[in-house]
Amino acid sequence: MLLDPGDGKKLWERTMDANDSVLFAGDKVVLVDRREGRLVGLDVRTGKGRWDEKNPKTESGQTTTHVVAVTTEEDFAGPATIGGDAFAEPFDDDQRIVQIGADESARVIDADTGKVVAGPRQSVADTNDKIIAHNGRLIVAESADARRLFAYDLDKLEPRVLYTPAANTQLDHLTPCGADRICLVETTGYAAKSAQVVAIDAAKGGVVWRRAVADVDDLVPVGQAVLASQNTSPVQVSLLDAKGRVSWTRAGVAGRLDGGNTLQFSKALSGSASDPALAGEHLGDDAVQLGPLAGIRSAACAWDTTHLACVADEDFVIQRFAE
Repeated sequence: MLLDPGDGKKLWERTMDANDSVLFAGDKVVLVDRREGRLVGLDVRTGKGRWDEKNPKTESGQTTTHVVAVTTEEDFAGPATIGGDAFAEPFDDDQRIVQIGADESARVIDADTGKVVAGPRQSVADTNDKIIAHNGRLIVAESADARRLFAYDLDKLEPRVLYTPAANTQLDHLTPCGADRICLVETTGYAAKSAQVVAIDAAKGGVVWRRAVADVDDLVPVGQAVLASQNTSPVQVSLLDAKGRVSWTRAGVAGRLDGGNTLQFSKALSGSASDPALAGEHLGDDAVQLGPLAGIRSAACAWDTTHLACVADEDFVIQRFAE
């Protein structure tokens, strides 16, 4: 079901299979229809189908797929959850999507028309590989062989090796952290204590910086800085600046307000009523305490650059923290 963001009224609804997914690109909702092995472009206002494209398939008929929207800097300039999901992405950004097929091919599709504008190119990625598409590039972390990090330009899908890690190394949690920079988590084997956050130059290749951050399990960019959440008890989060230096490490979790500000909760978000302290911080400045939140279900909180809204036991709470 899609709701109008202006008044909350239902725009349209559509029955989906449990394994289906959707993503937004331009003014289209792209339905990844896994049962039928196809992509469907739906009008964002009406839900009507505008185009239909069959998935690539293997010789045995497998049609599994991995589809990502192409992002730009604007997609990472606004408020986002502690997991990095934007609360409201611009609809007029790059309208392309990238599809990885079961045959390990890649193709670039204009989500507005359904037209394939680049590819398909074979032997690009497995559908289980870690991939992102940002600022005109498809970034692929190999899950086999040398586990290299590749960049493919989205116009011709020509490859370039950005980084070759040491043997027995895992690359995960890829995220843009600047127009031409990719941050990721590198571990030796599967040892969480060995984790390092690494920034890679997406234009020229090579390591920009690396920083050991044990137990890191997620990255959220804030401009060229990055929030590194750690799977510790209790949970904690570190802010790494644009040069990879640890600005601070604090108990709790943090989300992005915009490219220069964060919103910080003193404890892990919870579906049960809790009383976390709340703080806001501009990068490079001291944190500003915004007061405790009483009896909220913090896992249901959402925010923009001026307000925080949370579900409470019997009502909801809205707090204004900026003009």
